[in-house]
Amino acid sequence: MEVNLLAKIQKGENSALKEAFHAYFEILYRQAVQRGFGPDVAERIIADAFLTLWEKREIGDASSLLQWLQQQVEASPINLSTEENEEQEAIQKGLQSLSEADRALLKGLIFEGKSMDGVANLLQV
Repeated sequence: MEVNLLAKIQKGENSALKEAFHAYFEILYRQAVQRGFGPDVAERIIADAFLTLWEKREIGDASSLLQWLQQQVEASPINLSTEENEEQEAIQKGLQSLSEADRALLKGLIFEGKSMDGVANLLQV
């Protein structure tokens, strides 16, 4: 399976990249979290690894696609200080404690840059 996936990725087949992402995301996510990264940073590291794979379309000396992806996660240049990581975790916990409607409001206003009217329309209020 892995050899076929890599061959398809090297040919530029988007579906193979998507298949690899679904096959390996959980493994890579656990690895990133074990390194001490919060959920958002872990996801960003994994996204960067897959972007690098897509851009380079080669895995060098790695014996498998999974091994190469794990090396990318391990060697990620994202270095957050403990304080920054703790701050991010506190923000995540705070967001998780909000109701779904409040999270959608914050997401729309802060992260997506929508106006209050835009968010109200989205939430149908």
